[in-house]
Amino acid sequence: PQLAARPAAANKPLFGAFAVFLGLALIFGFLNFLREPPSGDFHAEWMALVFFCIAAACLTPLLPQRFCVSWSLLAWPAALGVLLALQAASGRYGYAQDLLFWGGYLALALLAMLVGQGIRAAGLVGEVASRIAWALVITAVLNSLAQVIQAVRIEATFAPFVVPLVEKSICRLYGNIG
Repeated sequence: PQLAARPAAANKPLFGAFAVFLGLALIFGFLNFLREPPSGDFHAEWMALVFFCIAAACLTPLLPQRFCVSWSLLAWPAALGVLLALQAASGRYGYAQDLLFWGGYLALALLAMLVGQGIRAAGLVGEVASRIAWALVITAVLNSLAQVIQAVRIEATFAPFVVPLVEKSICRLYGNIG
């Protein structure tokens, strides 16, 4: 059997950088230990957004100069953006982080849709899917290690990256990505 040839873009250093930053975008949110009010996920999600933006910037030179964009797909983020602006104008958000949080999700969704269409046009779908799968495997391994550290009760050695277990009957090991 013949092996399928890898797309030329997959062999370039920028694609490797894209893969690293895409992996960080997918992994960092699960491994971040910083949990401050009003949203414990704010810092992790914003760092994931930053990593994804860097990944997209690394990939942009490898995409075709022109490719078909499905504007009907982009209508949903536009409608949600209008709704977000209306809610902000009406004073719906008590914390600036809330507005930034949802705005970041919306920006990430829009960017992912545009980059995804470029990835499809460049013929890199298989390579990108493979990189995402490896990022999830690495996340699962790291979370499994955190669970082992909790099970043998040496969390203090790895603080703050591994949270200690609370002494309650309902408490179980954290890090269930694996």
